[in-house]
Amino acid sequence: MTLPAGQSLNLRRGLVGVVVGATAAVVILGALTAGFLVSRWALVGADDFDRRYDLRLAREWMVMPAIGCVVVAGSAGWAACAPARRHRFARSLALVFLGSLLPWWLATSLVQRPRPLKGDDPTRIQPSDVLLAVGPPVLAAGVLTVCRIRGPVDAGG
Repeated sequence: MTLPAGQSLNLRRGLVGVVVGATAAVVILGALTAGFLVSRWALVGADDFDRRYDLRLAREWMVMPAIGCVVVAGSAGWAACAPARRHRFARSLALVFLGSLLPWWLATSLVQRPRPLKGDDPTRIQPSDVLLAVGPPVLAAGVLTVCRIRGPVDAGG
């Protein structure tokens, strides 16, 4: 199938890539979390109290990693499927993740988050936290998509 002249981005296929990548991340993260909890319970012989405590703790502490995984996988799905020529999802996932590491590290080491006041929930997610989690993977996927649309650069003048 040949593309019409000037068409270098397939929006529908890119959005499907986002949905498939994000859905895969949710399923994999859920399966890994459940597998970890069940194996932990089996190894230590957890009672009902321990299981309820672990489930509550997992619900509280897995929100930001879940958001990060979904955004990275969705961004990789976009970078793999949106350009006119298809690219491998695994390579896109690796490039988006690696492209997000430095901005995440800089954001967590340089950004000062206000300390929670007495009575505040320390696990409450701030909008700035979501922006810092979502921004780098989306930016990395955008740069990767633009590079793939433009094609290889001729280095020999």
